[in-house]
Amino acid sequence: MLMAMRYAAFTVLLLVASASAQPPGERLMDQVADAYADASTYQATVDFSIHQKNGPWTNRKSAQMFTAYDRETGRIKIDDPDIYVIVDGPKLLARTDQFPGRHLDAAAPDPLTWEQLADDLPILQPRPAFDMVFLLAADPVRFLADDLTARATPLGPDPADPLGRPRLRIPRPGMLITLTINPDTKLIDAAVVDINAAGADAMAMVYRYNAKVNEPLPDDAFAFDTANSTPMPTFRELVNPPAGMAGGGAAPSHPLQNRLAPNLELTALDGQQVKLNELEHDVIVLSFFTTWARPCVTSVEQMDELQAWADETGRDVALYLINLYEPRSKVEAFLKARESTLTTLLDVEGVAASEYQALVVPHTVVIHDGKIVATLSGPNDELADALKKVIEPLTPPEASPEAPPDKEAAP
Repeated sequence: MLMAMRYAAFTVLLLVASASAQPPGERLMDQVADAYADASTYQATVDFSIHQKNGPWTNRKSAQMFTAYDRETGRIKIDDPDIYVIVDGPKLLARTDQFPGRHLDAAAPDPLTWEQLADDLPILQPRPAFDMVFLLAADPVRFLADDLTARATPLGPDPADPLGRPRLRIPRPGMLITLTINPDTKLIDAAVVDINAAGADAMAMVYRYNAKVNEPLPDDAFAFDTANSTPMPTFRELVNPPAGMAGGGAAPSHPLQNRLAPNLELTALDGQQVKLNELEHDVIVLSFFTTWARPCVTSVEQMDELQAWADETGRDVALYLINLYEPRSKVEAFLKARESTLTTLLDVEGVAASEYQALVVPHTVVIHDGKIVATLSGPNDELADALKKVIEPLTPPEASPEAPPDKEAAP
């Protein structure tokens, strides 16, 4: 009996020592992960804001999102100002005001993970729903950090926080993610994404969560209205519908297509000021991108290919990359790593993105005679070829110099 008691006591000591040996950041992160894993139902109102600093100027934007999750049925709701998403059993449904009259009706990811959902719907990538990441991601920290070796590190409470809530920091290339954790529920109360925090062109994205778990969900929590809307089988076809489908063929697939191109005045990486209305070319191509969206890596490569083709064929095409929201240093490093020398403009405040309704990245616009003649959005491994077909009839290739006529022999 005495030996059994000693063995039990020794086992307890080993467990206590093992727990205390675990880094505090990992211990708190495990508690957060467990809190989301134990939630049978989840619903939250999320206040979202962007704070941008561009030299002496500060710009702020705010919006509100709603999320819900029913673990038993696997149903999901993401109600964002940019997109409305429902996962209901085998179906993935989505719609956005940018593409009226049609909606996505596709197979839901199986298994249902945040990684796959964000791949199927690239529009979700710009503003990660941190609560959904913890509810669905296989490894939230590594997913958020985009690094297989990343670890969360503990931070003391914010001195300005009267509740003294614990915080966790997750590093990611070019940015820092800070999570404020509710000490009672272990759910995320707030998340802050800092980009170039110490720079003159810093940006912070702030999420504040009002969440409830294990409470009944409203009957209409996962409703999706398909009235007067045409289903599209893929996200790519939702954004760029083929001929014969709603919004495809002769009908414009983008609200600005066939309209006058809005004027732009942006600064290039080299400091040059570029004004769209002062450019004189047969064709102008604008390609909106970010460094963090995986499809944009391909789109930049495709733009390089398009520029090489235009140069080789002597076509008068001016091509500009337009980066959204990010600091100059991050954009320069991204392009240098890919050996791209394309002229790149900085849309730090999203003005150009708003004017051209670039809801999805990559988003490419072709302008001819001052009008938008084509738009292509979303992932596209054949973007260069698609743009060549649009550009070819608009601008002739440079004529090869004719050989001089043969001189007649002197009599």
